[in-house]
Amino acid sequence: MKHKSIAATILALGIMISNAGIVSAHNDNFTAKNTVAYNEFLNLSSSQVRTMNATEEGQSKLDQVANNEDINSIKYFSSKGNNEAQISYNNNTGQYIYTESQDDSNSLLMIVDDEKYQVISKGENVYMLSEDGTEQLISEMIYEDDSANKQYDNVAELDDIESQISTYGYGKNYGPFYKTNKSLCTVLMVISKTTKLFKWAHPALGTISFVCKTASKVGDKFVKTMYIKFYQAYDTAKPSNVRETQYWYYDSNHKNLAKSRTIKFSNTRPS
Repeated sequence: MKHKSIAATILALGIMISNAGIVSAHNDNFTAKNTVAYNEFLNLSSSQVRTMNATEEGQSKLDQVANNEDINSIKYFSSKGNNEAQISYNNNTGQYIYTESQDDSNSLLMIVDDEKYQVISKGENVYMLSEDGTEQLISEMIYEDDSANKQYDNVAELDDIESQISTYGYGKNYGPFYKTNKSLCTVLMVISKTTKLFKWAHPALGTISFVCKTASKVGDKFVKTMYIKFYQAYDTAKPSNVRETQYWYYDSNHKNLAKSRTIKFSNTRPS
C-alpha cells in the first residue's frame, strides 16, 4: 500500500494534543473519499436487519460492535492505491462497518452506521475522534523521565520511506531507557478486525484479542499496560536518524518478555 502505514502512529514520538486542535485540523476527513466503496456501504446499511443486541440503550454504535464481536471482512476496495477502503459486517449486531485509509492526513476513517470516527496520531499517542468533537485517547506512551536525548517530536517511522534516507552506519547504543504503553483494547480490537488498512493491532503482540486476556477493566473498557525497555543508536553522519531497539514486557519489573523489535525513524530532536 502506498499510504503511510498507520502503524507508524504508535512508533512516532511526541506529546498529547488538545481536542480543539485535533478537530480543526482533521474535520474534513470525516467525509469518505472512496466514493465507490462508500456508496456500496450506504446500500448495504440501508437494507440491514438489526438484532436485539444492536438496539441496547445507552451504547454508542461503536460500543455495540465492540461488545458483540463477530466481525468479517466482506468487501475490499482499492482506489488506485489511495484511500483504500473495506466494508465489514458484524454477525451479532447486523451492523456494517466502513473503514478507509485517508492518505493525505495519514489517518483512518471508521463509520459504524451513521456514527463517524477518525483515528489519528500525535507522536506516539493514538486518538479516536467522533464527529461531534469528542476525543478518546486509545494508546498512550508514557516516559519515565523527560530526557531529550531519547524523545523525538512528530517522528515518521522509516518504513517504506527508509530507502530514501541515506544512513552511513549507527554508533553505539544508548540506554536502557524506559517507557510504558497503555492501550484501550476494546476500541483497538474493532479497528484491527475491521480493516486491513490499519496494520497495527498492537505494537508488540500483534493481536489485541490476545492482549485483552490480561487487560484490566476500567469501567466498560479494557486497558492493557506494557512495560518497555529500549536502546537508541544514532546515525554517525546524521544523528536525527535513529535506530531504536525495544523490549516489551508484561510485568513492571521488566520480566516476562512479550516481544522485542527494532524500529528506525528520522526527525530532529525537540527543543
